[in-house]
Amino acid sequence: MILFLVIAFLIVALLFGIASISQSYATAQQAQATIETARAAQVSSLGNLVSILVIVLLLAAVIVIGLYFYFRFKTTSQIQHRQSRQSRISQGQAHPLESLTALLMLQMLQNQMERNSSQLRIPHPQSESSTEDTDYWLLP
Repeated sequence: MILFLVIAFLIVALLFGIASISQSYATAQQAQATIETARAAQVSSLGNLVSILVIVLLLAAVIVIGLYFYFRFKTTSQIQHRQSRQSRISQGQAHPLESLTALLMLQMLQNQMERNSSQLRIPHPQSESSTEDTDYWLLP
């Protein structure tokens, strides 16, 4: 009977040993899976970083090229404007806005001269009536 108990005790110890070994193996496999997941996440984050850097570089290149063409067009437009203006001046044609400004200045000067000359006129003493107390040269 003791032999039976010793054999039963060995079988129970063997079962606990197998259970412990399988649990250790499962824990090791789970740790290995966690390590592989971390490596996959690391590779994925590195790929995301590379794609973000490529997008930023492309965006910067597009902005630089856009600014280059904008300033190139702007300077080309200014050069063409200056050349066309110089050609119009050399041909004797003034810009319509410049002509209009010159005409308005001439008209303002003529009006000012008329006002100044009317203020300087002193009426003849014969046309003044003694009852009237108005100074004509002070009127605009």
